Amino acid sequence: MALFNKLFIATLLASLLFVGCVQVPGTGEPVTQNTSQIQPDINQTLPLGPGPEISSTVGNETTNYLTNASVNTTNPEQPSYSTYDLSITGLSTSPDPTISYYVTISVDVECKGKKKPAGYKISYYLNDEYIASQTVLSPAEKELVEFQWFAVQDKEYTLKADVETFTDEQIAEEGPTSNNEMETTFTILPIETKPTSTGTDILADAYIAQQFTVGNTLSISSISLYLDAPFPPEDVQLVIELKKDSLNKPGTLLKTSRLSAMNIGSSPNWYKLSYGLNNVPLSAGKYWIIVYLEENCEHKPRWINAEGYSEGTGATAEIQTSSALEWNNFAEDFAFKVSTQN
Repeated sequence: MALFNKLFIATLLASLLFVGCVQVPGTGEPVTQNTSQIQPDINQTLPLGPGPEISSTVGNETTNYLTNASVNTTNPEQPSYSTYDLSITGLSTSPDPTISYYVTISVDVECKGKKKPAGYKISYYLNDEYIASQTVLSPAEKELVEFQWFAVQDKEYTLKADVETFTDEQIAEEGPTSNNEMETTFTILPIETKPTSTGTDILADAYIAQQFTVGNTLSISSISLYLDAPFPPEDVQLVIELKKDSLNKPGTLLKTSRLSAMNIGSSPNWYKLSYGLNNVPLSAGKYWIIVYLEENCEHKPRWINAEGYSEGTGATAEIQTSSALEWNNFAEDFAFKVSTQN
């Protein structure tokens, strides 16, 4: 019995010594730890690789302590792209769009989803008013789509384009709709020329004229001339006529307007001649603006010359009562605007 007790005590002491010592790998030397004071180190870097998840759940949100990331288990985050994701990446118009001519609207469309749809539709809006739609079948990943629009009024517009797939199923699988549309602003210009720094005297014994071209049918409301009077002119009237073209010369009279020379300042400026509610319908073709003084005066106003105009020419003719007019091409053009605005 005494021997049994001695063996039991020896075994117990050996077990206690084994538990109280940890061998440091590679050294063979024991390290004594106080097991009653071991605390978790919250700054400890955990080893990478597979292992059990350390997480907690509060309400609908689960926090993974290995990644310190929260995951909403009710509304999981959507993937960065969907089955079909159409995007408009560019929207522009042809440069210097002008009334009576067609404007080219260009739309850049990109298929960013996992799949390309069989086709899509682009809808166009001007100042929030629908004007047309366009269908594209079997699209490439990136497409430049162009649309022609006829400009009938010179003013500023807000243009919007949006794109969508054809079927309800594909629409349901579309990505974020925020990239399905784009807006831009642009201005439709009047038919016009750009002034230079020189001018030509307006006379009572000669006509000076400017030819211009209308691309398609429209109704005009006003004509503007760029004029000056280096010295204050007398109280005489400028006569401004709008005529049809006849064999590349002024022909049938359409409208006549008058402007007092006394109202023309010494610095070049635009002077508008409005037709009020009586708009003048013009079909496609060439027309003329003719200017002259109703009577002669010492200090003459000037019609400012313009940069080269490719759609018309300047001309002059001496005013004669005894014979037909003889029109001659003038070396320069004149500054004018033909507008749909009063």
